[in-house]
Amino acid sequence: MPDINTQPEAQAPATPQASLKKAPVENKQATWAKIEAVYTAAKTAYLTKGATLVNVLDSLTATLTDIKNAETQGMGGLGQGQPEMELPATPAPEEAPAA
Repeated sequence: MPDINTQPEAQAPATPQASLKKAPVENKQATWAKIEAVYTAAKTAYLTKGATLVNVLDSLTATLTDIKNAETQGMGGLGQGQPEMELPATPAPEEAPAA
């Protein structure tokens, strides 16, 4: 008679499981430092160097857009910014016997 209190052995899955990819680590301080530097340069150009408001805002907008694009590079397409799956490696096909 089998012992009721015995637990079956835990078995590892036969195939690797899919999981979510880990998000890249952001360096928020470095990114924000870039934004502050751009803002400070734009403010200085407008207040002390005689740049027009239109030119300063156009330059500021273009530079901030470049920073945004650099930070989100590789995230284009459908599902932008959504979690991605880490798929297991496909097993190598078994070699056919040499004839």
